[in-house]
This record gives sequence, structure tokens and C-alpha cells, in this order.
Amino acid sequence: MQPLRTYSVIPRLPENLRALWDLSYNCWFAWNNDITELFTSIDHDLWVTTHRNPVEFLNLLPQRTLEELSRDEFFVQRVAEAKAALDRYLGKKTSGVEFPAIDAGRPAVAYFSLEYGIALCLPMYSGGLGILAGDHCKTASDMA
Repeated sequence: MQPLRTYSVIPRLPENLRALWDLSYNCWFAWNNDITELFTSIDHDLWVTTHRNPVEFLNLLPQRTLEELSRDEFFVQRVAEAKAALDRYLGKKTSGVEFPAIDAGRPAVAYFSLEYGIALCLPMYSGGLGILAGDHCKTASDMA
């Protein structure tokens, strides 16, 4: 039997906390302690229960908690600072490292792996090579 309707219930983030979506949907949180500490400070037990997955975490937060956080000026400031740091990170255009193949219009690197260890909440790895592949992705991201 097919359902008549499917409903997806997600919390309604107050305007001054909307940046939490951007912070949660970018894997930068996996290697940025300021962002993980931000989520942990909201509800440590829920953060651990969701395997440190910020998207699942936000989806499970009670609306009342979000409303209370939106009135906490210090927390709102921390969210704004984290979002500004993410914007600066994403806005980098160059890494300061020379890649001659890019200047010649040729691809510089092709990296293929069946697993990538990026974050605990993304179980796409089973061992050391997956962790190494994830580290290469993180480094490439850091180098723009």
C-alpha cells in the first residue's frame, strides 16, 4: 500500500540562527573544532547520539531549544563568527602553492578511492586507506 502523503518535519531555525544550516551542510565542520564545539554546546548528549552529524542533530533539536538559543546573544555571536570563518574559507581563491599543470589548462591531480574517511558521521571508510583519502581531500580543500 502506498502512502497518501509523506511529511518531512524539520525545525524552523530562527532568522539569526539560519547560518547553522550552512555550517552543518559543509564537511568543514569535520576538521574545525570551533564548529563542533558550537554544536556540542547546544546539547552534548544529542550530539553524541547523532554520531556528531550536524544535519541529523539540527533535525532532532526541539523547536523550544532553538528559540531559546536565538535569544542568547553570546551564542548568536558565536554562530555569526563561525559562519564568517566558513565564508572566508570558501572564498579563498589561491593556495599560495604553484601548480603548473593548472596554468597549462591540464588537470593536476586525479584521485580515485572507494572510501573516504572525512567524518565519523559519514561512514564511507573501513580503514587506513580511507582515512588517508579523507586527509587528502581535507588538504586539497585547505589548499583551495
